[in-house]
Amino acid sequence: MIRIVFSFFLILAVTVPGFSQSVPVVPDPVLARVGDQIITGKDFTRRWELSPQVGREQSGKMTESRKKLLYTLASEKLLAFQGEELGIDTTWLFRRQLKSMEEIWIRDQVYKADIESRVNVTPAMLQEALRRSESWVKVNFLHSGSEDSIRALRVLILAGTPFDSLLKNRPEKKEQPGYFEVTYGKMEPEAEDAVFKLSKGEISQPVKRPNGYFVFYCRETGNYPPKTGEALKALERKLRDMVHIRESDTYYQEFMRSFFKGKNLTTDGKLYKSLSNKLADRLSFIFSTLNTKKIDKPVGLPAEQYQEIEKEFGPDSLNMRFIKYDPYPVTLRDFLYDLQFRGFGVTSGNKSSIKKAFHSTVEIMVRDAAIHAEGYKRGYQNNPEVKSYLEEHRMNMLSEKVKGRVFSKVSVSDSEIKEAWEKQIMRQADTLALNALEIQTSSEDQVQLILAELQAGTDFISVAERYNENGILAERKFETGFFVPSQRPLAGQNLAGIEPGEVTGPVRQGSLYSLFKLLDKKRVFLGKNDPQKPLDQVYTEVKAKLWEKKYLKNLTELTLQSAKKHGLELDEKALDSLPLTSVNLAAFQEMGFGGKIMAAPYTSEFTEWVTDWKKSETPAP
Repeated sequence: MIRIVFSFFLILAVTVPGFSQSVPVVPDPVLARVGDQIITGKDFTRRWELSPQVGREQSGKMTESRKKLLYTLASEKLLAFQGEELGIDTTWLFRRQLKSMEEIWIRDQVYKADIESRVNVTPAMLQEALRRSESWVKVNFLHSGSEDSIRALRVLILAGTPFDSLLKNRPEKKEQPGYFEVTYGKMEPEAEDAVFKLSKGEISQPVKRPNGYFVFYCRETGNYPPKTGEALKALERKLRDMVHIRESDTYYQEFMRSFFKGKNLTTDGKLYKSLSNKLADRLSFIFSTLNTKKIDKPVGLPAEQYQEIEKEFGPDSLNMRFIKYDPYPVTLRDFLYDLQFRGFGVTSGNKSSIKKAFHSTVEIMVRDAAIHAEGYKRGYQNNPEVKSYLEEHRMNMLSEKVKGRVFSKVSVSDSEIKEAWEKQIMRQADTLALNALEIQTSSEDQVQLILAELQAGTDFISVAERYNENGILAERKFETGFFVPSQRPLAGQNLAGIEPGEVTGPVRQGSLYSLFKLLDKKRVFLGKNDPQKPLDQVYTEVKAKLWEKKYLKNLTELTLQSAKKHGLELDEKALDSLPLTSVNLAAFQEMGFGGKIMAAPYTSEFTEWVTDWKKSETPAP
């Protein structure tokens, strides 16, 4: 059995700035009515400002980009209705995923109520921070795990023993080849207070820090040149954040000591040991198969491995209480899902290291279970903010699950591929030829990271070298070579509408997502006598094109069925009244007590259904 000993450390909730802070307040128009739900201007603006849209227009009213997002959000709700009718929202996996998200929000509400609400940054605090930021102190230190020992060393110094003669024979000397320059914010407040009180040649009182006891010896003090104008304003903003963090940390420590005092938080010993061994065995094996010794990021288990672990435990064990915390225990099945949801991973294949990492993760998860249990007891699940965000994510998740089902049912036969290839040979038309750089990845999460880096200005090839999963693309230095839009309809359509140097995507092709940077486009003529590649050389490309066409056709049919059944009204003119910015980003929100979620759900652009829907809505003459 593992008994949790809590280490107190700061995890701050950072609220993503809302658009209302930077734009005038305007009436909130209803942009769409989708069944019994609406999309308001506020809903639209959150998704516009906080979710990535690579290739979005960057000037003027961005009318077409606005419409595309509105169409996409409407389709999200229409497909979500299909998901409800299919019963996707009643499955254990869906409910557990939504529950895990709810628990993060519940903990965040506890953080806001018990910690964030108590933080009050006063002018005096800011003035003291500014004063300290203008100076520095150079120090050396003596360290010991024993308070009595560090006090004895201090007495020797006060009695006349030179500081350096003591330091040179101690192990901490190796950590101090020179002096440490202490500035505001570099140490925890208690240690910093002790250091900034010193004058040259003085020794501090003993200071307790997380790794033992210290005394600091002042070598020198000094001041930085004063800042003025914009530099001073920037410094003041930074200091306000630092003071806020320090104040939050104080209340965080108080909360943790008070909240967990006397609480009996344990795990089932047999289940813990068995799961720890299973994880260590599997992760150790994965590391043994890697071709490189350099591990840049944590390695975790794929989903199928978690499913195998569940089968090995069996239904009876999965329903047993893994975290024993009355009256809110956590079953082994729930714990396994949350472990996967958090993305448990390690950077070493050593079994002992894996087990230590697992132990640390369990400590945090047990802590979190107690905190969100408190939030549920207080009724924070009924908080309007929590309910609104969960409903938004629920609809997004349902929509994506429906897309996944449509995706899995699409098939293309060899006869269809051959027929399409023959038609391509006979095609004779003026068209564009496009050449672009391309990144392909199978992970939707990786797409978000790629988008964020490209938006931040990182070089496209540099991003491709780290994230691309297509070996053939890498061999071509990520260049597609010239192709005509009809060869890859979605990608071709997007690239044809932008100029060289611009970026577009993601475009889904089978199980992969592609992002592009257009290099060149030119007019060409494909005649009957143009050389054509044999079918075996273009088989995969033709198949992908047909698959994409079928996928979009099936998805469109589902969307139109839902629109007909539930009703859909769009007010595209109202879009023009929204004061939107051209800033394009993928925003993540850090939550109180840990956890990070997208500030707004991401859904890939889907507008192909609109033309048919508008035709059906237009009365016959």
